[in-house]
Amino acid sequence: MKVPAPPALSPSMLAVPAPEGTLLRMFHALGLLRQNLEPYFAQYGISGPQWGILRIVQRALDNGEGALSQKEISRRLLIQPPSVTALVDRLERMGLLQRGASDDLRVRMVALTPAGRQLIAGIEKNHPARIAALFEGFTAAELQQFHGLLGTLGAHLAAPAPEWAAPAPELAAPAPLAAPAPLAAKISRRRAKARPSSPRLPRTK
Repeated sequence: MKVPAPPALSPSMLAVPAPEGTLLRMFHALGLLRQNLEPYFAQYGISGPQWGILRIVQRALDNGEGALSQKEISRRLLIQPPSVTALVDRLERMGLLQRGASDDLRVRMVALTPAGRQLIAGIEKNHPARIAALFEGFTAAELQQFHGLLGTLGAHLAAPAPEWAAPAPELAAPAPLAAPAPLAAKISRRRAKARPSSPRLPRTK
């Protein structure tokens, strides 16, 4: 399937220096990856995120880990649990995944069905060549260097956040603006007129 040419970075974005410019280029590259891969996975009837779920469950089974909990899938893919639940629900309805009980009755384990294994086997026939095509612009040495740099970045981001990265304290709500003196006096008189008068108690003799 031919993918339409994606928009290039604008000159203003290209002019942004590092490190902000580096971050902009990373976001742009991630968007282009999605544009390239979504049509590829769509021909198999799944999406990129669904492939990520299938692939990580398959690798766990092949490595002898067995089925994975949804919490563990969320941790490995860095996806919020509600999103993992929605993806697993969809893949289960498609007959590609199945849920099973675990020792902890509160936890459901996720495993591949025979149909899921068959689908992955079909995708894997062309997958290495498709992934290699994404990096055709790199030499072997550049790709190896890029691989190492991404590992360095990942290790840095996985480390505990420094103090400067902590969220800023919530700003206090601004105080309401005071009404001008003449307007304030007018509002006060109106409130006084609208306020019901208190009943007078009879005087005692």
